[in-house]
Amino acid sequence: MEYDLREKRETYERALKEVLSSELLNNYKNTNSFKEKNIIVTGATGGIGSLLVGAYLHMGAQVVAVVRDEKKCLDMFSNL
Repeated sequence: MEYDLREKRETYERALKEVLSSELLNNYKNTNSFKEKNIIVTGATGGIGSLLVGAYLHMGAQVVAVVRDEKKCLDMFSNL
């Protein structure tokens, strides 16, 4: 069961990375359509959460990252 969940998570993360790097999303990022939006991302230091934080920041949103580990959070933001 644990293996199945890990495999599914890796599949979702891979698919999300493809979407985030797609030409369509790159055009969307340039519109600043989230410029005056506030977004809360829970689990922000996890794989999918960190990708969402990066995507929303690139689209101009103000992002609140909810995390349990401050060090992981600082590492995540230094890598964005």
